[in-house]
Amino acid sequence: MSDQLINKVSHGLMRSPLYREQNELMRKLACMLHGAFFGTLYELRKEKGLFGVWEYATKGISHILAGYLTPLGDAKIEDILLDLEKTGVYQGLELKHEGNKFTFKIGKCSFAGGKEGVHKQLSPLDMPCPFALFVGGYIARKNPSKRLYAYPSIYAEEGTTTEMELLTPREYEQKTRKLAEMAEVEKEASERLYKVKA
Repeated sequence: MSDQLINKVSHGLMRSPLYREQNELMRKLACMLHGAFFGTLYELRKEKGLFGVWEYATKGISHILAGYLTPLGDAKIEDILLDLEKTGVYQGLELKHEGNKFTFKIGKCSFAGGKEGVHKQLSPLDMPCPFALFVGGYIARKNPSKRLYAYPSIYAEEGTTTEMELLTPREYEQKTRKLAEMAEVEKEASERLYKVKA
């Protein structure tokens, strides 16, 4: 098939009612998941601090988010990301993989909101991005003998960068134990600071 014919066929498919309906469903799913996870993580961060919410998010990847991916079947992550870009919610989605390390970048996210958006409520280095956790869930699902560890995201005005790593269960346990210790230290320091201010 020639490139010109392929372009005509794919353009026709993109204009079909079924394509538009699937695109709208994907957009609604992205909005619902982002809103639910962001709101929950944001409130948890207020109560538990950065390290506490980071601990919850890391533990939740395999158990919670992987379930949302079941309807996607055996779809490749590249295809899922392309479909999500077509919704207009996200732009410049990029997943790089080197060994057991992953870097997920979002060039532009509708939820970021520019100068007045959601990202302005966060520190430049903050809780893992909800959409990065979704991608992490996909990676975890495809690697059942490993555990996925997500690091805090780097938030920019329009997008984010999140590092993730596949670990053996033992390595994962060691890292999450350290993370729990840091969360406890952060909580104690916050409580002491609160008592001093009171």
